Amino acid sequence: MLESYEGGQYQPLKPEDIRPIHEVSVRLLEEVGVKVPNADVLEIFAGKGAPVDRERTIVRIPRSMLEDAVDTAPSSVVLCGREEKYDLWLAGRRTHLGTGGTVLNVLDLDSGQRRPATMDDLRQIARLVDAMENIQFYNIPAYPDGVPAERVDVNRFFSALTNTSKHVMGGVYTIQGIRDVVAMAEEIAGGREALRERPFISMITCVMSPLVLDETYSALEVEVARQGIPVVCPAEPLAGATSPVTLAGTVATSNAETLRRVWEQDGARDAAARAREKAREILAEHRPRPLEARIEASIRGRLGHLLL
Repeated sequence: MLESYEGGQYQPLKPEDIRPIHEVSVRLLEEVGVKVPNADVLEIFAGKGAPVDRERTIVRIPRSMLEDAVDTAPSSVVLCGREEKYDLWLAGRRTHLGTGGTVLNVLDLDSGQRRPATMDDLRQIARLVDAMENIQFYNIPAYPDGVPAERVDVNRFFSALTNTSKHVMGGVYTIQGIRDVVAMAEEIAGGREALRERPFISMITCVMSPLVLDETYSALEVEVARQGIPVVCPAEPLAGATSPVTLAGTVATSNAETLRRVWEQDGARDAAARAREKAREILAEHRPRPLEARIEASIRGRLGHLLL
């Protein structure tokens, strides 16, 4: 298992100030509800006892259901690597660093020029992550240009799993893509139950602010859950557009952007050049642990018509 950093927490509010904010969140779910324009997902909520307005596609989540869900949620989670030494234990103040995604463009490793991301970029970035001790998991960081939507999930994950033994996390875009990725991971793990016992992949789906589980992403989220794979559901409200605006938030964002511009204009070219040089050195020297030949052959036999 990987060593973690010790995280902290910005605490501008006292506990007695936090409780009213939480109560507003509970009331939003209970009284306003969440829009879920997916009939199958609405039925899942209804089956669990949530009040469902099918005409308006609104689900309201009672306090009791919410509190039960919180009470039954695990207090710690292990995201596994292909090798046990890369396991991530998420608990308490333990903090792990990884890559982020999903960008459409990258800076070329040789020229430094901005261009659309490619599958080869994903392979190289995965190899860099595999070599870097301070990067502890691989969140697939780019969407490759020119890859058909029905092939992008399996190719993004294949490029990751063949170039790093660390935990692989990534967004997913089609139901069949999820199934293809899971089939590939099962081949590597040695079977369905082996993968559920040690899930070395996880998948990301998104909530659409404010309070919408859209038709596509809700279906993807349910499919990932049915497959028994860890799912990450980030909330990404935009202050003043898809969430309430606050002066403090606006000032903090403006200040951060101002500081970023100062850094950009003072030495960023040299820093970027040094980073590209170091990346080239790592790629020239590091060789990730490959999949066993029989496993890769089996994956290509099943999914070769999709792989690039």
